[in-house]
Amino acid sequence: MSEARPHLLVVDDEQSIRDPLADYLERNGFRASRAASAKEARRLLAAYAIDLVVLDVMMPGEDGLSLARPLRWPTAAAAAYRPAPPGASAGGGAGRRTRTDREL
Repeated sequence: MSEARPHLLVVDDEQSIRDPLADYLERNGFRASRAASAKEARRLLAAYAIDLVVLDVMMPGEDGLSLARPLRWPTAAAAAYRPAPPGASAGGGAGRRTRTDREL
């Protein structure tokens, strides 16, 4: 049953931020893993199917932005799952990539 819950990864070098946030997420129905560094986050990302990463961008060593760059969806997958922008005609932009998120 616990596997059906969305699995979140909280990455922050500050334990005083990481642990309360992960605890809060767990109390609210999420499965939360914790990582204190980008290196530890990569290990967890390789080992588990993570649905969402909550990431500190200003960590010492490898920062959160360099960790996030390779986590973006590949272009073809992103185009397949992103909704069409408001006002777009149905079928008019098949195969075109829409920009619904900010690229890092």
